[in-house]
Amino acid sequence: MGCLMCGAAFSSRNKNPELSEDSLQAMVSREPDNPIHWMKLGTLAAKNAQVDLAKGYFDEAIKLSGNQGKTILEVGDVWLSQGRIKTSLPYMMPNLAHLDPARLDQLQNGLEKERLYSAQLLVLRNLGSRTQSYLPVNRKTAVLAFRQGDYALCQSTLARFADQLDYESARNLLLVNFFLNGNLDPKIPASLLKRFPQGEMAYLVNMNYAQQGKWREVRDFLKREANSPSYRDYYNLVKAMDAAAEDRNDEAAAAYQKALETSWDRLRVLVNADLYRLYASTGNKFKSDQIWETLKEEYQEQDPDLQEFMARQLQLRNYEKQSKYFYRVVLRRKPGNAAALTALWEDLMGNEDYQTISDNLKVLLDRDPLSCEGNTLAMEFHFRQKNDKELLPYGRNATVYCYEAVEPYFILGSTLLNLSKPEEARSYFSTYIRKGGDVNKVPMSVR
Repeated sequence: MGCLMCGAAFSSRNKNPELSEDSLQAMVSREPDNPIHWMKLGTLAAKNAQVDLAKGYFDEAIKLSGNQGKTILEVGDVWLSQGRIKTSLPYMMPNLAHLDPARLDQLQNGLEKERLYSAQLLVLRNLGSRTQSYLPVNRKTAVLAFRQGDYALCQSTLARFADQLDYESARNLLLVNFFLNGNLDPKIPASLLKRFPQGEMAYLVNMNYAQQGKWREVRDFLKREANSPSYRDYYNLVKAMDAAAEDRNDEAAAAYQKALETSWDRLRVLVNADLYRLYASTGNKFKSDQIWETLKEEYQEQDPDLQEFMARQLQLRNYEKQSKYFYRVVLRRKPGNAAALTALWEDLMGNEDYQTISDNLKVLLDRDPLSCEGNTLAMEFHFRQKNDKELLPYGRNATVYCYEAVEPYFILGSTLLNLSKPEEARSYFSTYIRKGGDVNKVPMSVR
């Protein structure tokens, strides 16, 4: 409703004869408390590319309107309609729920052109939540989530539309769930296999079944496929998982070694991680050390994204020390990598390696200034350093660009209280409580 009204207001302004700046200034002089006059001044300045001047006029209009959402959205609409995507974001992003689908789509297309993928993903999620159709917006959400390394979002998006997926998307769901060691509802793989009985789909389904310990189905499948020439890498991986589950360790190791003949680099990572776990979990220190040295050598100069994938797989298998080794390699070769920086965060803070943190945050936020992870980590860094003023922009970004942010509202409220801004602090504390935060953490004076 609010967005439709703001769109209508914008259209009506364009239909009326445009007043000159002198005429608008005269109107402001006569009625200085009328936000409409300030809005018109801001719109004219924006049209003339006087961005800073327009922002000042718009800020006055918003303040005089009592911070009405309608006015804030109208300002964002002006900037968005002019193609000034970054300038529109402070007005649009906190109010996505009030934007109509056409405006949201315009915004996400603009963010894609600007390569602001974190914010684009946020807008796509909002768009996708409004429809029960997989295509096109939710498919785009899943693809971008995977590209951004948010496998959990990719998996949950695809699983939500399991009955609508095409073959490629169904394949991606089973793969990403396997990558995550996920616990997909068993009904979903079964229904996908019924719809897509092609060879690879059967293997992916049974890889997921093996992960979930559904061994009766897995063993029946292995018997049927024993003499098939297709997908031998998948076959040997499933066979190895089955053998490992029954402590047939020599048989499992042999099958894992056969699976390593695959040409697919990510499957090799998964197999290597499982082979390392096989030896480490059975106490075979000689073999586990041997595999570990091989992994370090083999992946030392690989693509950093593949190294990050290895780090994640080791992390999923609870090998934190080994996982952090690869995350350190990633951070050295690809500074500003959000996953690596997050994984190493407590170590870096504990070692007071503040320069490494600062350098990596700068790279991360230069590359993606609206990154949820980047702004949250920058906020946390300054919070621990008690740098209240430096914290504010990152904290505000974290509340806007993190989809389910809760704690940033508390940190912002605490910081604003330190800066003697109790009214603004109260607003953030209120949102923190409304989003499910612990009310007992909030000072009584601002509840």
